[in-house]
Order: sequence, then C-alpha cells, then structure tokens
Amino acid sequence: MTGLGTVLFGDGHVRDHESIAAVCGALAVAVLLVSRGARSRGTAMTIDDAGLWYRDWDLPAVPWRHVSGARIGGVRLRPLLRVDLRDAESFFAALDGAARRKSHGNALVKGDHLLIPGNAVEESISEIAVLIRERASG
Repeated sequence: MTGLGTVLFGDGHVRDHESIAAVCGALAVAVLLVSRGARSRGTAMTIDDAGLWYRDWDLPAVPWRHVSGARIGGVRLRPLLRVDLRDAESFFAALDGAARRKSHGNALVKGDHLLIPGNAVEESISEIAVLIRERASG
C-alpha cells in the first residue's frame, strides 16, 4: 500500500517516490514467493494402511498399533493436533539410530505423543483427528 500510495500521490510530496514504490513492490513479491514456497513443499502428511506420517517429525510412518488416539490442543491462535502413542518406548526403540537422533530436540516429538501444527496441513485438524481415532481404534 505504501508503494502504491507513493506512486499515485507522492509525485510532489515524496522525494524518490518511484524508488520507494519499486522497493515496496519487490518486498511484496518476495513475501508472496516465500509464503507460497513454505506451503508447497510437497506432501505434509500421509494417513494410509501402513500408518501415520508427518513430514516435520523426521520419523518413519508410525504404525497404527502404536497410535492410541488423537485430540486437538494448543491455543486458539495456534491449534495443535496431538497424536497419542501406545507403547511409545517400543516405537522409539525400533527406530534406527539416525531417526532417533533426529527426534531428539524436535519440538513436535514428545515422549508419549507427537504434535502437528494446525496450520501445517490443508485439511481441518478436527477432521484429521476423527480419521486418526477411527484408524487407531479399528
């Protein structure tokens, strides 16, 4: 808006109004490209017969036998999908050393549950929670 305003109304009032407009326009394009790139990094989550996988966990798919349920947590501005693990110790023990090292320090991987930020997936996290609960129970 600043760039557009300086082009339209800044001719007699703002020195170098064309430069200001060009910089503002370039910044707007950069923000748009970065935000699109962050969203389109490929598949973020997979729910299939093998189990549940989320890209930012840096873990292999979690087999359904290790998933006990899912629920929504977090705060209103930053909802989180919490995936509760059944026998988490055996799941983490079965991972290879590289996957275990990646999971240490990952804020989305906890001792007995895994987290998925609500803004990281395109579908509603409440719908995903229902689907996970159905798959985990049956």
